[in-house]
Amino acid sequence: MKKLRYKDIKAYRKKLFEEQDHKCLITKKIIPDKYIVLDHQHALKSETPGINGAGQIRGVLDMRANSFEGIILKKYKRSGLMNVIPLPDLLINIAKFLKKKPKKILHPKIY
Repeated sequence: MKKLRYKDIKAYRKKLFEEQDHKCLITKKIIPDKYIVLDHQHALKSETPGINGAGQIRGVLDMRANSFEGIILKKYKRSGLMNVIPLPDLLINIAKFLKKKPKKILHPKIY
């Protein structure tokens, strides 16, 4: 597997950005220039780079979406849910849950 050199990051990010039609892979919206980042899957010290995606580039994201994804991943790992359900499945379930209409009864903690 080829490893990108630091001096080549800018050119590679630009190439992917153009291939993605200037859109974030998460938001599907055009990324303003000041928010363009090259995303990669983080690797734990115990993981071998390149195995199961560890350290591999995934594409260009809006920095805000990238930061949000990182927060979600960190919370997911710390919650212990990684032993219960894969993250993509959990996120799909959360999205479906949030689209559901609420019950027509108020929680007692509502002021």
